[in-house]
Amino acid sequence: MGKIFELVKSIPLKGWILIAAFLGVPTSIYGVQWVFYKLAKQEANCYSDLNMGLAKQYTVGPDEKADKIQKLLDSYTRCVGSVDPKIGTVKFIRQEVDRAHQAP
Repeated sequence: MGKIFELVKSIPLKGWILIAAFLGVPTSIYGVQWVFYKLAKQEANCYSDLNMGLAKQYTVGPDEKADKIQKLLDSYTRCVGSVDPKIGTVKFIRQEVDRAHQAP
């Protein structure tokens, strides 16, 4: 145990920053904010999709409404379950650009 402690103690601060950056750990408050923004935006997209789907249900007859609402709720559950807190910035931006170019 003492050898491991000495080894860890001997790594300089720049080494720890490189290790953290390699592992994807945010190294500043801006990095932490960016991670939380990506997470919140993915969840907001799920809420938005659910809201848009529910708004379209006013044009559906009462027989179809229950089935379509259940499908929307299932879709929402899958969407929230697929939120990735470790999503990379490039992948996140690509998803948002694709989402912005989709027809409403």
